[in-house]
Amino acid sequence: MRYLILLGVLFLPQGAVAADGVVEVSLQINTYGRVSECRVLRSSGYATLDARTCSLLRRTKRYEVRRYGGKAVPHERVETYRWQVPPVREVAPPQIPETRIH
Repeated sequence: MRYLILLGVLFLPQGAVAADGVVEVSLQINTYGRVSECRVLRSSGYATLDARTCSLLRRTKRYEVRRYGGKAVPHERVETYRWQVPPVREVAPPQIPETRIH
C-alpha cells in the first residue's frame, strides 16, 4: 500500500483501513490455485480490516495446484496476517523565512 506523510500527517489511499491487527483465515483453494472462499477464524477486532483481508486474498493470492492421481483437487489452508500502520514520526512545522519588501 502506498501512503504519504506530509508534515507529520499520515495520508492513506481512499478506502484504506487505518488499523493494526492480526487476522487468521481459512482459505479454500480451488483446482486453479485461486482462493474460492475465505473465512475469518480469528478477528483483528476490526470488521473492516477482516473483510479487506479476505477481499485482498481473493483478488491477488495464487497457490500451487494440488494434485491427487494426476487430477487437480481443491484444498484448504490456514494463514495468519499481521497488519500494521506505519509509524508516523513527529515533524516540526517548516520554518518560513521572514521576507521584507524594500
